[in-house]
Amino acid sequence: MRYTSAATFCIFCVIGCTSRAVSNTPRTAIEQLLLSTAVDKALSKVQVPEFAGEKAYLDFSNLRAYDAEYVESAFRACVAKNGLIIVEETDAIIEKESN
Repeated sequence: MRYTSAATFCIFCVIGCTSRAVSNTPRTAIEQLLLSTAVDKALSKVQVPEFAGEKAYLDFSNLRAYDAEYVESAFRACVAKNGLIIVEETDAIIEKESN
């Protein structure tokens, strides 16, 4: 019984060590950190108190970037932090482009 348990343990260790998972992301972790930090710093300077309490529809259809989802999410958070109410039908439209 003792040898069977040891042999089973060794077999599972060998099988588990032979499969390697490799991820192929378009950016390295450092690039992702630099880009997200740059977006966060840029958006931290956005202040639009004159629109606080207004309804706004955010249009990201013209935003082209590898990290468009992160930019969209961060911009939505920034707008909400500035007091705008994000809705589907609105009084004003805010369009974000990647220029």
